[in-house]
Amino acid sequence: MRKQLIGLFSGFPDHHFPEEIASRLQAEITVRKSLVFVSAWPEDSKRNDEDSDGMHAMFEEAGLPFEKHCVIDRRTDPSEAKNLLSEASCIFLMGGNPTAQMALIREKDIADAIKDSDAVLLGVSAGSMNLGKTTIDIREKMEPYEVWV
Repeated sequence: MRKQLIGLFSGFPDHHFPEEIASRLQAEITVRKSLVFVSAWPEDSKRNDEDSDGMHAMFEEAGLPFEKHCVIDRRTDPSEAKNLLSEASCIFLMGGNPTAQMALIREKDIADAIKDSDAVLLGVSAGSMNLGKTTIDIREKMEPYEVWV
């Protein structure tokens, strides 16, 4: 995976980007056409819509509005998911269940679309775990799994 910027975060408990992160993102994300979230709760469409709207609001508050944003979850057709990722200015792997998120990425066959994208790539919590080469989801089982194979 060759990226100009990969951001790994453990979470934003107060639902705001810290100023130093917001400044760095403003410098790095100069094109803000499309923000694509990848769900870590693929079956919960209501939660995904609310979370993606809330996270987009964090970007807006930090002076980083995107023209549009969307979330890839169980509702998204695989070809549409690939198209959304190919047009993304920023891809954000959401927090939640890392095993479920990786299953979604594999089910939609979008790992290469994420890896090959020129978009800024961000991950929070489960999403940051899934940006590694190998990870362990301690809620599922204590066995490592390969992420980007």
